Amino acid sequence: MLRCVKLKSINGALLLTLGLFSFEAAEADEEQSIRWHGFLSQGLIATDHNNFFGDSESVSTELTELGIGASWKATPRIHLSAQALYLKAGDSAPDDIKLDFGLIDINLLNGASHGLGVRAGRLKNPYGFYNETRDVMTTRDSILLPESIYPDTLREIYHSSDSIGVHGYKEMGSVLLQFDALSGKALINDDTIEDMSLFSPGTTIENDKLWFARLMAEYDGGRIRAGISRVNLTGDVDPGPPNPLLPFIDGELELDLTLFSVEYNQIRWQVTAEYQLLDARVSDFYFPGFHSENTGESWYIQTRFEFLPQWYLLARYDVYYGNKDDKDGKDRVATGNPPAYAAFAKDSTLGLRYEINEHWIVSTELHHVSGVGWLTALDNADPTSLKKDWNMLLFQVGYHF
Repeated sequence: MLRCVKLKSINGALLLTLGLFSFEAAEADEEQSIRWHGFLSQGLIATDHNNFFGDSESVSTELTELGIGASWKATPRIHLSAQALYLKAGDSAPDDIKLDFGLIDINLLNGASHGLGVRAGRLKNPYGFYNETRDVMTTRDSILLPESIYPDTLREIYHSSDSIGVHGYKEMGSVLLQFDALSGKALINDDTIEDMSLFSPGTTIENDKLWFARLMAEYDGGRIRAGISRVNLTGDVDPGPPNPLLPFIDGELELDLTLFSVEYNQIRWQVTAEYQLLDARVSDFYFPGFHSENTGESWYIQTRFEFLPQWYLLARYDVYYGNKDDKDGKDRVATGNPPAYAAFAKDSTLGLRYEINEHWIVSTELHHVSGVGWLTALDNADPTSLKKDWNMLLFQVGYHF
């Protein structure tokens, strides 16, 4: 198990960067039995109102991703891999080096048309098209993924878990079926709980259990891809030390997520869409017998086009509703929880990307957002200062090997 090391300054990130480049030479040695990989990216964010990833109203540089990983095929059936990650994303992600994933993968069956394996360790959670590869700039279509479905504020829960899982595939003519599932313990920290906006400060979630499952089908070599993902998370909610002003009690939390994914690919362009339902249930906590149930709804549609060799345009419309039965936020305001536009977020995005060579990429994108549903209080301490309509400009440069 890796020990987390707090990085109080950029010096720690620079040391990791130097280490990343030093490993490139080792990777180039074809005799190495261990294969190394690494990446780094740095972003700039500017908003006219509201903050995203730090003080973006004054231009934020708090979007840094650094990673070093290795993989080793110990035997024809046993594969080991791990990756250390440094991530700075405003105040919504802990500023430290952590074990992003570290696992053993055992290949049980590997036929010409079918395969089956088991994994154990810190696993990346199989969810939708992008969750497992969201850390690496080169594997994302845009600087920001659709926040309605892949929220950076809940990245710790979504991205990886300490789990055991199974994976397999089956080819049937021109159709390839792929299945992934895991069960284990979520990675939950104090910032994640605060971002969930369900509980009081100081609340902890204990005895948590989760499972992920995804079935994906590809037709004609990936020309059409479609799938469904399911997630369930349960845990005991502890309100922390007694507080006479906030007399909460122990409770229970359950989250259920269902995601439908579809994609159409051609040589130079693609269209992608995903639709998600999130059911959140809380029992007790506020008082004995209390029960609350809420269903959130999210979806996006995007297209990506290679208009010149190595140049890509992206257009996306991304919609988030915290409660599908209160899309305009009127019920939210009526219960004393303004503003109404915190109940939704509608994000129109245009992006431009240039892949300079096999190692370097530069990207920029412009977002026009109506609503603040996926903004975090960690970057916006005063909710009364939030503006309904706001714009965001991002720039990012990345390197990988």
